[in-house]
Amino acid sequence: MKIFSNYVSIDVSKKTLDVVLHNTVLKNKSPHLKVSNTKTGHNGIMNWLNSYSVSPKDTLFCMEYTGIYSNEIASFLYQKGLSYTLVSPLHMKRSMGLVRDKNDK
Repeated sequence: MKIFSNYVSIDVSKKTLDVVLHNTVLKNKSPHLKVSNTKTGHNGIMNWLNSYSVSPKDTLFCMEYTGIYSNEIASFLYQKGLSYTLVSPLHMKRSMGLVRDKNDK
């Protein structure tokens, strides 16, 4: 089993992707990026990671499975040979408990 030093969570919607980077080097900072859910936006994520000196190969990308909206980014990551996981929306909802003020970050 591979151990990752970086984690990227992606909130997928029809038009945009909200991306947050989690790693131990940045400590309590979790940089946020919002890009379009297009090939240009997907490439923008890779450039953004490079700006933080984060290797996409050492990163696990995690996102909610949203059907056709998550297919584009999943396909992009697969073609690049990057590790990603798709999580059931029901599992995410049940794991959070009672949440009153949800935001994409």
